[in-house]
Amino acid sequence: MPSFAEGFGIPIIEALAANTPVLCSDIAVFREVAGELAEYFDPFSTEAICAAVTRALARQDEWRSRIRDRRAELAGRFGYQTQARDFLGDYPQAESLMAAQ
Repeated sequence: MPSFAEGFGIPIIEALAANTPVLCSDIAVFREVAGELAEYFDPFSTEAICAAVTRALARQDEWRSRIRDRRAELAGRFGYQTQARDFLGDYPQAESLMAAQ
């Protein structure tokens, strides 16, 4: 994900949920979302992007294993129940909606 600026990193979360190695720009929001589970690069440098792709291809199995090992943590941070709770948290009916799940 070679972005210069983002508000969040939904494609990163989707890739991690699919146990897919993530390569992304070295920007604060992506570090907050992916932490140690991504290969970061300078989005202004084609050489840095190529090097990150090469490293990720060489270590695919390692990346997939690391992602798999942190699956429960990722689900807790970004799963649909967490997102619904955060989104509906200020609404009075939120508790009954969440209980219905």
